[in-house]
Parts: sequence; C-alpha cells; structure tokens
Amino acid sequence: IINLTAGMGGDWVPSEEDPSLPGPGTDMIGPEARLAHVVECKPDIFHEVKAGLEITDIAFCPGNAMTLLPNLEPVNFFSFSDVPSYFSGELAKTYIQGLKHSLEIGALLVIRHYLHLTTSADRRGFIDLTGNYTDAIDREGFQVYHPEILQRVAP
Repeated sequence: IINLTAGMGGDWVPSEEDPSLPGPGTDMIGPEARLAHVVECKPDIFHEVKAGLEITDIAFCPGNAMTLLPNLEPVNFFSFSDVPSYFSGELAKTYIQGLKHSLEIGALLVIRHYLHLTTSADRRGFIDLTGNYTDAIDREGFQVYHPEILQRVAP
C-alpha cells in the first residue's frame, strides 16, 4: 500500500471573526511534512509494488466511491485512503456495509485511518486480517495512519 498524495495538513477553515486568519479545525503544515511519507517509502517495497502493478488490472474511476462502486462489477480489492476518518453520523457506521455488495467474497478492503479507527463502523461479514500484515505495516512506517485490512467472508 503506497500513498503518494500530499496527505494531511492542507485543511483551511477560516476564522469567523476574520476570514483571512485560520479558525478552529485548520490543519496546515509545510510541504516537507506533507510529503514525508514519500521519503519513507523503502526501495524494496517500491520495486515489489512496481512488479505487482505490471500484472494487475487497475480501474481508475474518478468520483465518489460510495456511489460509483454499486454501479460496477464486484471487485476483489478496494483501498480507502484516510476518507473514512472524516465520516460522521450514520455514514461512519454504515460505509463498510454500503460497500459490501461491491466486493467479491474473499475481496480485501484496505482502510487507512487518519489518527483514529472508525470503531463505530459495522464490520459484519468481514474478518480483520490486519495482524497478518504487521511486518509489512511496520516496515512501511505509517506514523499517524492506522491501516486496517478486512476480508469479505459472508454475504
């Protein structure tokens, strides 16, 4: 799992008193910190991923995964970046079940949580395989991210 996006630290919430100043909820850091995870990528992991990409079919479907996936054929792998960490209310509880029918039995669902796990999410029909990947996760050095690897096992 390799994330080459700019990551956290780019959220600007204007102050109510003065919109030119940051307000509560602003999360701004410099570019070096936002791209630190790219430097952390180890060459052996990069080459392993590159080799895997050569034998993998990848579909790029821009848009909202929660509305796109139900309209596609079921997939055997889906990876969420840190998006679920920002879900709230009912969506935070139901997003995994909302994706379930878009995943084949045996499919992996990788969720990269930012700072905290979405513990309220309904994980029925999935088993947690994260422990099987502890060595790889430790080698990658995720820092503020908490990867979770689930496998769909039941309808």
